[in-house]
Amino acid sequence: MKSTRILALVFALIMTLSLVACGGESETETTAPETTEVIPETTAEVIDSDLHIVEGGASEWAGIRPEVSSNAEIEGLKILKNLIKDKYGITIQLDTDGKRMPGTDPEYQILIGRTDEPESAGAIEFINSLPRGQVAYLIEALEKRLVIVASNTSMYEAAIAYLAENFMTESGFTVPIGFKYTADAVTVNPSNHIEKDNALEVKMTEIYTVKTHTDANGVNCRVIQGACTDGEHLYVCLNNGADSGAVTAIVKTELSTGRVVATYENKLIDHANDLTYNPKTNEILAVHNAPYRQKISIFDAETMELKEIKTVRHDVYAIEYDDDGDCYWFGISHGYDYARYDTTLKKYTEYRGFNNGFTKQGMDADDKYVYFVLYKTNCIAVYTKDGEYVRQIDLPVTAGEPENISHVGDVFYIVYNNPSWTGGIVYETVITEKK
Repeated sequence: MKSTRILALVFALIMTLSLVACGGESETETTAPETTEVIPETTAEVIDSDLHIVEGGASEWAGIRPEVSSNAEIEGLKILKNLIKDKYGITIQLDTDGKRMPGTDPEYQILIGRTDEPESAGAIEFINSLPRGQVAYLIEALEKRLVIVASNTSMYEAAIAYLAENFMTESGFTVPIGFKYTADAVTVNPSNHIEKDNALEVKMTEIYTVKTHTDANGVNCRVIQGACTDGEHLYVCLNNGADSGAVTAIVKTELSTGRVVATYENKLIDHANDLTYNPKTNEILAVHNAPYRQKISIFDAETMELKEIKTVRHDVYAIEYDDDGDCYWFGISHGYDYARYDTTLKKYTEYRGFNNGFTKQGMDADDKYVYFVLYKTNCIAVYTKDGEYVRQIDLPVTAGEPENISHVGDVFYIVYNNPSWTGGIVYETVITEKK
């Protein structure tokens, strides 16, 4: 028995060695036996990075605007706040991007407008890149930040309406992180809202003041006269009130903030009744009005150095460069007529104006209409470019004298003399169809 077990073990050993030796040359595939992998349970939390601005009837988010905000940014934040209040019954916290004590920054922020937060930079760059007269908005969802930047009040309204339609439900307000939407840029003008018979709503908001300026010679330039805009800045004339030989300072301010960028002294443009900006030549043209009613001074818009003085055939009191027609419009003195001149200031066509008995001031033009701002009653007279009187639009600010009118997009900017005739008040004026 013992020898038999030994022989059996030897035989088994021989067979094992034989199989090992043959294994290196075998082409037979073998299949590993099936095994079941046991995945251990985990308690790690799945991170939800979407922006839950309103959830469960509450919100941890704060609306943030620039420390020095434009009226459009203030209105934009107000529109969003009121929408959330009306829809969900909660009031979100409001703040600015100014310096705060460490640790007091809200963790979740809706950044409205040109804030100094780094997350706003890309949207601001996009809005800044738009051609003059075009408007749009951009919405972007970043980590703990919802960014909204728009060209003007109507674009903030459109941006917030877009959010409401696409991301606000009865249960809450959630925007997926990484979402980015850029509205197509559109060209808008005041004419978009003005037809002959439609009912209009006119909203005027004081956005900043233009202070008097005493120049290096001690001349006190205090009376507002003409003004124009390059789309970003407002150039406003202040003279010393003299009937003859008036001295004018032109104050350049940022439309968005009212900050004075530059002041150009001792401009001898008489009454300085109106200005206009030509973007194609980068020039500012000034109408002298009394006593030299045919003189037009032309300045370099960057330096405000006088380039030349030209004369026109008519006595004129107001001027406007027309982007759409590449021409100049003039208000003709001694009446209410107006004229279209080519860019050489030589060829012209006259049109009849409507005598309403009011005091004539500055003028403006867009793609469709010519506008005159008038005093006693304070209003805007609207004409077509072929001589048809369209309508009168009364201004709700009746105290003071409106001196000039300019527009960017569909927003007018009208500068009034203040009651003491010591500087002026800039009003953002928005005209829309009455709902």
